[in-house]
Amino acid sequence: RKAPKAVRTALLTSDLARPVASASIAQVHRVGNVAVKMQKPGVRHAFWVDKLCLKFIARLVQRLEPAAPDLCDVIESQYVNFCREMEFDAEAAALKDARSVLAQRGQAVVVPEPLHDEGLREGILCMRWVAGEKISVVSPLLTKRPRVFRDCVTALVDAHACLLFHGGLVHMDPHPGNVLIDVRADAAVPVLLDWGMHQRLEDAQR
Repeated sequence: RKAPKAVRTALLTSDLARPVASASIAQVHRVGNVAVKMQKPGVRHAFWVDKLCLKFIARLVQRLEPAAPDLCDVIESQYVNFCREMEFDAEAAALKDARSVLAQRGQAVVVPEPLHDEGLREGILCMRWVAGEKISVVSPLLTKRPRVFRDCVTALVDAHACLLFHGGLVHMDPHPGNVLIDVRADAAVPVLLDWGMHQRLEDAQR
């Protein structure tokens, strides 16, 4: 209900009703050239209930086995991290900053463009759609093109280093589903998706 009207209308059509990607916190729909990340209903409450249940179990274990470590702080820390991941305004800011750092350093890696003026709402994040296939799918094919494969991997590693040392920004969830490869005629361009889990570092930490 909080999605922009154009997005709500598009999602009612049969070909757009199914998400192109889905995880525990949100799912992504494609609406034309826009990727719409939508937070799942009730997810905040579900995580809160999970936290209470896990803390209850942790305290029970400690009573039964006093030598067991106290996991309540770990559980609370994880809960805080999950809550941060649900702050789509923070993710939009991370996308914008990552794009800026990579562009300034001339890195050939794509990060989706957040579309603040075209539909950002609470629980909704609109981004420019980016082409690509999962790195786990493309890698076996790229091994047949050694130079392209080497350049692609180098660009990906350099981008992470650039973001870390020059931008103080760390992508905390670079699993194969969040790393796409846009295979072109003479190159393979990495794409970094899903900046919900990210960390900003102070200068001393860099």
